[in-house]
Amino acid sequence: MPTSPHPLKHDNTLNSYDLHVHTPLNSACIKLYTQQLSLIKATEHGTIHDLNETFLHEYRMGIRKTRVLLSELKWLLPKTSYLKFSAFFSWLNKITGPKRDIDVFIINFLSLEKLLPKELHDEFLPFQAHLVATQQTLHQALKEELQGTAYNTKLAEWEFFLNHELAEHKQIDKKHTLKHTADLTLKNVLNRLIIKGDAITPESTPEELHSLRKNCKKLRYLIEFFQTLYPEKKTAAFIQHLKALQDVLGMLHDAHIQRENLLRFTEELMANHSYQHPPKIIPLLLEILDKQATQSRLDFSKCYAHFIACADDMKENE
Repeated sequence: MPTSPHPLKHDNTLNSYDLHVHTPLNSACIKLYTQQLSLIKATEHGTIHDLNETFLHEYRMGIRKTRVLLSELKWLLPKTSYLKFSAFFSWLNKITGPKRDIDVFIINFLSLEKLLPKELHDEFLPFQAHLVATQQTLHQALKEELQGTAYNTKLAEWEFFLNHELAEHKQIDKKHTLKHTADLTLKNVLNRLIIKGDAITPESTPEELHSLRKNCKKLRYLIEFFQTLYPEKKTAAFIQHLKALQDVLGMLHDAHIQRENLLRFTEELMANHSYQHPPKIIPLLLEILDKQATQSRLDFSKCYAHFIACADDMKENE
């Protein structure tokens, strides 16, 4: 399962928002949405033709960031437009998920293979063939969706809305400045994250931890959007601790999903007689994943404590 030789050429302007405290709120909103659309369009071809797994990752990044903006700044859009486009991007996130999941699974699977004795590597071959076939099937399904009329029509409508209709939309309360909106939005999202994080216990489910991870992602994107409105020294340490928390939650999620998928794919391979007996590699791989999850659980407590301490310092300095 080699990586495609087609690298993604990054355009750094797609992640540089450069907003200022005097930027009109509506103009800032349009700029943020437009740059996510540019990222989606820049990675669309590579996603459709599966040139490299990074294209789909970046493509989904544009989708997720758009959804965060729609969710947290919904009051800046006409209600009918918000409902219409939030449904579209929710659908887009859903149809791109399975292909991205298999890409991540394969990357992690190959890293696990390296941890096992060489004499067991032959047991990976049926697994690899099954994964490649599944990956190709999921890519074909996604390709058909992204080349379809529904997707292209909706994306064109979204672009027209940003270029024409949103600029003319009259805000209800023009007292809301960009800085005031950023302050309030970041505060609300941070408070929701802390409520969810404080509720985590050693018995918390993988789903609860993943929900917290999504909150971390949302806060990280919003800080990225509004970062130029704040002193760099004030945000640098906070971003560092937030990223560390995100990373450990990501490792927990990956270990959980990897475990579930290993069992599911093994059942599929046994059902189609690719293996005559349960492969010896599976219990060994599950043991590795369980150890990774246990360590990540321990790391989470430390990372979350550091994050909360940093968040408290920021609040005191406001």
